Amino acid sequence: MAKALDWMQQEQEDYERALMRAPQRMASATIADAHKTYEDFVADELADIRAERAKSQARLEHTARLARAREQGILEAERDWHHSPEHVEAHQKEVAAQTKPKRGRKPTKAPARLGEILDALDEFAAAKGEGFDRNAMFGPLGESWEDADSFHWMCAQIDPAFRRAKDTFEKHRAGVCAVMPYAERTDFYRRALPHIAPKLGVALNVHHLPKLARKTA
Repeated sequence: MAKALDWMQQEQEDYERALMRAPQRMASATIADAHKTYEDFVADELADIRAERAKSQARLEHTARLARAREQGILEAERDWHHSPEHVEAHQKEVAAQTKPKRGRKPTKAPARLGEILDALDEFAAAKGEGFDRNAMFGPLGESWEDADSFHWMCAQIDPAFRRAKDTFEKHRAGVCAVMPYAERTDFYRRALPHIAPKLGVALNVHHLPKLARKTA
């Protein structure tokens, strides 16, 4: 029923267009058309309109068929690609690339090494009868790793990983140890170094260490 109504509406529209175009067709008529009436010109226009619509419909159907064929071809090509050895190999490489650990900075071992140094300082202090608290350590902390007799300097003698700027060293020891507030400068770390270094697997170059100052009476 709906198709019939659509067809009737289309016929009505075509006829109205033919009525509008017929006068122009009559104005351009030749001697061969002299016998034609107005209704004949309307009929000719109507036939042309229907032919144009048929051609247009045929073009649309052809375009649709091409699109379906192209889509089907793409789907078949994709299916063939997914089952091809090349795709399998490419997929395996992609998965391997995603699961491969990303290259970047290696995690620092400084905090763990610092813990070993603090354990050795605990033993040294206990053997000397000195109280040592890693959360309230003796001074000096050191302005740099080259600040002789400081905690930073001692750590740098044991492990080159601590030969870094003061800010970096502070990051290493954050949450691991701290110097007591208003700590005075002492020689604790200079005295401890020769004793704890061997226990930590470090051979010191004694010629490059500062000499202990002699106490005078």
